[in-house]
Amino acid sequence: MKPKGLFLILVFIYSLIGTTTSWSSDHDDGETDIKGRNLNLTDLYVFREGDQTGSDGDNSNLILIMNTNPRSVARQQYYFSTQARYEFHITRLSDKNAAVTGSDDVILRFKPPLLPAEKSFELWMLPGKDQAPVSLGLLPTSGVKTLKLDEGKLKILKEASGLAVSLEPTGGSPTGAPTGPILYQGVLVSLG
Repeated sequence: MKPKGLFLILVFIYSLIGTTTSWSSDHDDGETDIKGRNLNLTDLYVFREGDQTGSDGDNSNLILIMNTNPRSVARQQYYFSTQARYEFHITRLSDKNAAVTGSDDVILRFKPPLLPAEKSFELWMLPGKDQAPVSLGLLPTSGVKTLKLDEGKLKILKEASGLAVSLEPTGGSPTGAPTGPILYQGVLVSLG
C-alpha cells in the first residue's frame, strides 16, 4: 500500500472515531447517529416588526424565526440541541436592489442552556408599563406542557406586551416575581 493511501485511511478512521463534533446544516441532509434532526434547519423567516404591529416606528426591528427538525414525527415534541450553537448571519444592504456581498455585518449566536441543578425555568407574562410580571408557571425540562389559564390570566395575556423566561430556584420564584436572571424575552404580536 502506498503511503498516500494509508494516510487517507487513517484520516477516514479518525473522522469516524476521533471526534464527537456535530455538524449542522442549512437544509435537511438526513439524520445520522452523530447528527440528530434538531441540527437540520428547515425554515428561516425574517419580518420587520412594523409589518406585524402596524407601527412604522417598529420597522427598524427584525423578528427572526428559525425552525429545525424536518423529519418530525406527529405528536412528538422536539427542541433545539443543547449541544449545538445556532447562528443567524445578517448582511446589511443599502437598498433592495443592492448586490448581496455575503459578508457578515451582524452575527447572532445562541446556544440553549442546560438547566443547572437546583434550578427551574419559569415563564412570565409582561403585562405592560408599570405592571409587575405575572407567572405562567414552570417550564418542563423535557416534553410538552399545556397551560390552562383562568379568565384573569387570559385577560392579562391579551393585553401583555411580551413573555420572558427566568432562572429560578427549584419550584419557582419564592416571591411571585422574577428573582433570577431573565434568560429569554420576546414581544407578543397578534397574527389575527
